[in-house]
Amino acid sequence: RMQERTVLVRRAIDGLPEGDRELVRLRFFDELTHERIAARLGIDESTVRYRLQRVLDRMGLQLQSLE
Repeated sequence: RMQERTVLVRRAIDGLPEGDRELVRLRFFDELTHERIAARLGIDESTVRYRLQRVLDRMGLQLQSLE
């Protein structure tokens, strides 16, 4: 079951636009803070928070529809 969920999450991430995929990678795989992501990408920290929340909301809806 966990392996199936991992595959579904990977597919959801792979289906994201490049910029969103980069945000997810930086936050959850590279474990950077919102502040460090903002500095690296040259954007405001509040923009990082907003975009990440939007991406996670969309991924959540997508994953719910697959279960």
